[in-house]
Amino acid sequence: MSDILNPEGVLMLFLAGMLDLIGIICLILDAVFSIGEILSPIPDFIGICFFGIWIFMRSQGEKTKKESMKEVSGAAAEHKKRVAKTKKIFQKGTKKASKKGLKFVLAMFGELIPFLGALPFWTIFVYSELKQK
Repeated sequence: MSDILNPEGVLMLFLAGMLDLIGIICLILDAVFSIGEILSPIPDFIGICFFGIWIFMRSQGEKTKKESMKEVSGAAAEHKKRVAKTKKIFQKGTKKASKKGLKFVLAMFGELIPFLGALPFWTIFVYSELKQK
């Protein structure tokens, strides 16, 4: 829960909420004036850019945190053990990154589908990402 309340979490949830609100406004504009579908790609593009970069930076940050926790030693045997551990950590990190990427792609496609984009896909995506440890 602490990730949700830190400045990064609050900012990303706010941005996701605003983009989802704009999606609802575009749906209303489409129903009333038939111009919502023309405007709806704008918040979708903004969401794809911001959240794509954010999820990439979060996945890279986790890898560097884990790597920086390792202590460097001069012995060759210790080095080989650490290289093996680092490879295992990297493999686990890539699996986590691929899961995060899949959630991002699902949210992105949900937002890009007409009328379905009015659902709060960005907010759900950001909340699930912040809640995941």
